[in-house]
Amino acid sequence: WTLQDANGAVVPVDGVQRVWATIRVCADGQDCSAPAADVGNPSANGVSIALNGATHDESLTYVAICITVENPRSNQYIPANQSAWLNLDGTKVFSRGGSTIGMPTGVVSCWNLKFEILADAFNQASHITLTIEKLEGNWIPQKTCNEIRPLLMEQYPGLSFECPLHDYYRNLMLPAGMTQDEADKIIMDAITGAIYGPWEVIIK
Repeated sequence: WTLQDANGAVVPVDGVQRVWATIRVCADGQDCSAPAADVGNPSANGVSIALNGATHDESLTYVAICITVENPRSNQYIPANQSAWLNLDGTKVFSRGGSTIGMPTGVVSCWNLKFEILADAFNQASHITLTIEKLEGNWIPQKTCNEIRPLLMEQYPGLSFECPLHDYYRNLMLPAGMTQDEADKIIMDAITGAIYGPWEVIIK
């Protein structure tokens, strides 16, 4: 198979082993174009993200959001590392982490994400969106690992690992055809209860 864009040009996959696609199914005569994100309240995969505003200090911009999860497995969800960024007129700026706002309830977690963006650059931009690709829940090391271990070993015959008291997992054994990176992603996504978007909030 070869991926091509609308003009017939080949789209390189750059060594990635999986390519994800969104397939939209609609009735005859119905508009099948991608829906525009609701301002401040995009939702997908049982998750809604609400924008609560942006503030600034001398060198940073803080974007306040609340994450609502329909069926939470964790008492709080956070954007995974390198999975949240602002797009300012085509320039992507990744989040430098953040801090909680109030106490998470399991259903709702609120965060103040920080970005290395000066207030002037933020205010002068014509179009700004916040994108989050992946959320992760918090975990109880051995308890969470022991819960998901038998499920993954049944789902992926030949996969095996141990659940230490104060770590994610150890002593990994791989099934045929699976790389260590693939196994690590499968196990860590299960342990952290990862939820994939992407979700996009239109700021302006």
